[in-house]
Amino acid sequence: MRPLVLFRADSSSTIGTGHIMRDLVLAKRDFKEWRVVFATRELPGQIDHKIEAADYEVVKFPDGKWESFLELVAKLRPQAIVIDHYGIGYEEERVFKERFPDITLMVLDDTYRRHHCDILLNHNVYADTKRYEGLVPERCELRCGEAYTLIREEFHRAKREKKTPGDGPFRVLLAMGGADTAQLNLPILEMLESFEDIEAHVVTTSANRHLDALQAWTEKRPWGHLHIETDAMARLMAQSDLVIATPSVTMNEVLFMEVPFVAVEVADNQKEMGAYLRKRGYWVMEGFDASILQNLIMQELRCSKVSLTPFTALDPQESELVRSWRNDPRVRQWMLNEEIITPQQHRRFVESLAEEESKRYFLVQEGEEAVGVIDFTGIDLEARRCEIGLYADPDRHGLGNLLMETILRYAKKVWPDFTLVAEVFEGNEKAIHLYERFGFEKRGQKEYNGRRLIVMERRL
Repeated sequence: MRPLVLFRADSSSTIGTGHIMRDLVLAKRDFKEWRVVFATRELPGQIDHKIEAADYEVVKFPDGKWESFLELVAKLRPQAIVIDHYGIGYEEERVFKERFPDITLMVLDDTYRRHHCDILLNHNVYADTKRYEGLVPERCELRCGEAYTLIREEFHRAKREKKTPGDGPFRVLLAMGGADTAQLNLPILEMLESFEDIEAHVVTTSANRHLDALQAWTEKRPWGHLHIETDAMARLMAQSDLVIATPSVTMNEVLFMEVPFVAVEVADNQKEMGAYLRKRGYWVMEGFDASILQNLIMQELRCSKVSLTPFTALDPQESELVRSWRNDPRVRQWMLNEEIITPQQHRRFVESLAEEESKRYFLVQEGEEAVGVIDFTGIDLEARRCEIGLYADPDRHGLGNLLMETILRYAKKVWPDFTLVAEVFEGNEKAIHLYERFGFEKRGQKEYNGRRLIVMERRL
């Protein structure tokens, strides 16, 4: 006889669908050979049909009271219980373990609450085992962080087939929760209407109380597409140029897929993920602001048109353009070497890069136009760190964010766990503020040729 695991979770148009969706992934991953039963309440907009579609059993109990659940446990006698519910906490868990000491109790947590369980699972990428010190029994097994993130197999497959940037219209995926409890899908779609050559895909469920309005809105606009109860989330994400989503459980999938995104924080249980993302320089909005989101999308549209050419692959005209920027007094004043670079010196430097594995220099182009230079030096694969630098066409303004975003995207793709180091001369406030906006922190200072350098770092 197969062992039995009993899940306790709910879904509705008010509380959302995220708990049930991640529990289905957990059941498939960790309880393959088990008989799986879900205990749920009958609530408006619930998605129990998703549980049944996965060939798991659903047991209803109308009042939702803890004592009623304990009676169900006594009747079914499972070998394990999984609790994924913000309405169930330490006291209920303590009572459970007193009554059923031989049943393994696993609890899912997102917000570092106190628990009384045998196994605690915080599968979010931000999860830190140290923060549970004193919050769980000493015997509790902690399963925290990226190693335990619940990612469905279809995301692994879809990641290998991601959309090539610039291929077709700019595709935006809206994932504001299965119930969209903050009611943001329509306001975001209305804001997107101001853009040209854009395609929007909205993922939602029947738990969304504004489904009729969404259907009516998208039916009138050929660029708007509504996906209800879709099984193609991974494919839709892989084909997107930008994801707009809440920093909820879905964000683990977005990060895994490495798709550019804007996170819109709308609930207290999203604050931990929001803080994690902000610290790493990702775009996070505290609540919805149409003008801010519009500006972020405009910046992402610019980033999608960016291409990098290694210095070693530049043609003579491009190479000379880079040298002219580097020699401009407005750029040169902030360089370690303030001397004017001759054509011969520049040529020898570029030729040396072909044999130099610890340095990478790139010309940055936005569309067909060269706009600046980014570089990575002192690349140390053992220490997992490197120094970065950038400079823009001195005759153009407003390129700092674009170049900095390009640095981060390249580094995250090539060295995802590196620490980036920037050394900035004191007085270069514009550069210091730029680095700070992108999550760099001051770590110290040093002297160089009678000038003071500020050392700044950021962990990817």
